Amino acid sequence: MGSIQTAHILISRTCVNNCVFCTVARKRSAGEFPSREDIVRFIRDSASGGVRHLVFSGLGEPTLDPHFEDYLRLAGDRGIEQICLFTNGYGLTPEKAQRWRAMGASSVLLSIHGMERGHDRNVQREGSFREAVAALEIYLKHGYAVTINTCLTRLNLTEIPGLRDFLAGHPIRMQTLAFPEWSGNVESYVDYMVTYEEVAQSAEALIPPGDRVAYFDNIPYCLVRKKIREMQGLAGIRLLDGAGDKEYIFTAGKLFPPACDERGCPVRALCPGIEKNYVAARGWGNIPARVEEFLNALDRAGFREEILSSPDFPLRPRVAGRREVLRPGADHPRSEGLVAVIKPTSRCNAGCEYCPTRVQSPLPDLKLDLFRRLGAELLEYAKVSGKTHLTFLWHGGEPLLLGTSFYRSAWEEFKGGSDATITHLIQTNLLLLDVEWVELLRLHSVHVSTSVDPLGHERVYRDGRPQYPDWVEKFALACEGNLHLGIVLTVTTGLLDRAEEIYHFAKNLQTFSLRPVGIRVNPVYPARAGVGAGPEDFIDPKEYGRFLVAFWERWIRDGRTFPVSPLDEWMRGGGYSCEFSGHCQEHFLAMNGNGDIFHCGRFADTGPPRGNIRDETLGDILARPPRLDFSTRAEQLRSGECRGCPYWKYCRGGCPYHAFLLHGEGVYPSPFCESYQMVLSRIHADAAGSGGGEVLAGPVSG
Repeated sequence: MGSIQTAHILISRTCVNNCVFCTVARKRSAGEFPSREDIVRFIRDSASGGVRHLVFSGLGEPTLDPHFEDYLRLAGDRGIEQICLFTNGYGLTPEKAQRWRAMGASSVLLSIHGMERGHDRNVQREGSFREAVAALEIYLKHGYAVTINTCLTRLNLTEIPGLRDFLAGHPIRMQTLAFPEWSGNVESYVDYMVTYEEVAQSAEALIPPGDRVAYFDNIPYCLVRKKIREMQGLAGIRLLDGAGDKEYIFTAGKLFPPACDERGCPVRALCPGIEKNYVAARGWGNIPARVEEFLNALDRAGFREEILSSPDFPLRPRVAGRREVLRPGADHPRSEGLVAVIKPTSRCNAGCEYCPTRVQSPLPDLKLDLFRRLGAELLEYAKVSGKTHLTFLWHGGEPLLLGTSFYRSAWEEFKGGSDATITHLIQTNLLLLDVEWVELLRLHSVHVSTSVDPLGHERVYRDGRPQYPDWVEKFALACEGNLHLGIVLTVTTGLLDRAEEIYHFAKNLQTFSLRPVGIRVNPVYPARAGVGAGPEDFIDPKEYGRFLVAFWERWIRDGRTFPVSPLDEWMRGGGYSCEFSGHCQEHFLAMNGNGDIFHCGRFADTGPPRGNIRDETLGDILARPPRLDFSTRAEQLRSGECRGCPYWKYCRGGCPYHAFLLHGEGVYPSPFCESYQMVLSRIHADAAGSGGGEVLAGPVSG
């Protein structure tokens, strides 16, 4: 299995439908079926090889396979976390849905191909639509995550708006509007098949502006100018069918007009291409002209940025045929915003090995009146200091332990209406997330960040049980609720030699979400109260550097299909995270439940505090020398230990807290300076060696 995380298995030999677009009909007629022994072996190999997502489909309807429940039970018993059924809904009963859920099935890809007339004509069986709708209700009632699969044909093209309105009353995760694959039954029903031109002309009606559920599938973005499923960063999958076990890539056998590569289309890395057999049957038509029109539009001033930043184009993949270059931002970028890290509780329902809260003394939970005081002081400070944006970042401990009523009051009170715009973020392990939390977070547009342990060994409950099985279920719930999500990936010793595996883990998490999930890569640092850590307490900088290089190489090769911090910032040349800004003291502070004020959330783990909001004003606390001392750190490093470093404008000495842990003060480079130099020099060499142009501004002197 290698690094493949998703497997697709065709188990059934029969079907009650005869879809006009069925790609496996001829295989079914020819009897090209995998054996029961092959299927059992494939499931076992998938589980032992680290596959986390298994799809049961078929050369027919998978639930009609006489051994279906045996296979499902085996996959569940082997610990595969996400098991999906690709089904037409035939014969489903509440008892079956409940039983399959208990065996491990968690999601459904349900085929509904139009409203009643169009659907039944597409599948060539009367009553099929009513069965599919009944199945939809049953699956949703029993807690399955449901995606609707709709294949576009001339029989249903005008029915899609009505189907969209019908599905709006159901909490489905996604609807995919798929251009037919040009094989199987398609060749017998060519007259029923849509053209690329017909779909392009109907794109606005099929997915109107503001639609958050529907995605086109198997059709290039440039033709429809709408969201396409491939932009979610689809990885290769392992497939078992009658021809054996093989890896399947969604672009296999597809054609691309020459201009796509010659002119560096920005979506080439994630484009599904054009069906080869379609071109053989119908020719290219106006496809090359539409491609040229799109690429010409991108050359107009501002249009490329407009396309790349639009909601319908959520990813920013690399330009094919060019190497990425480093783009340094302005030296010492200054922020117009202020981030207040609020640690409302030191309590936690987990016992993660590397978490500093494990060694902290317990503190009282934050009271609303104390938060109100801080909020009022922050708004006043923002006004006099010219800050136009205020962010509350709720941290912990586990902040969800305070309950929804606390946050409902806090967020309602500070949700805007002042001179500064206000946003809320929360860092949580997700283990307490439920539907009520999702609704509250969505109501207040709260961005959610969570941490995950890909191996399941270090992020555990207090009794030692792994969090991952519960975490992935809560993560799926958050994705189904369409929350804004980000993931913190803490690189520990156990992950250092597994960069490619970790990359695929991060990429496959993207398939849960309707929008890209950003990954922030952090090195683990000593979890202890106070200072005095030695170099041996940190992970080895060279090994961490090799991890970053390997992760970067796989990310670039794959087309940068999701954001990765800090790599993204170094590529874009802006928006640097706190540790690389060089002036974090200007736009960060932290407060715990006792009212103590700290430089940032990390310093709140060890102290000492800069003051206490109960006893004095925030302005007085922030004007004291301990905070002001950080304002000179960047210049001291630039003229001292970092003098002449060609990567200064990307690193700026790194996180002062990491330096504080090692040296007892922050005016030193980060212990991971060598790590950052390794990956930055690798990116530089790759770009320069391939003619990528000037990469850096040149060595920076003091």
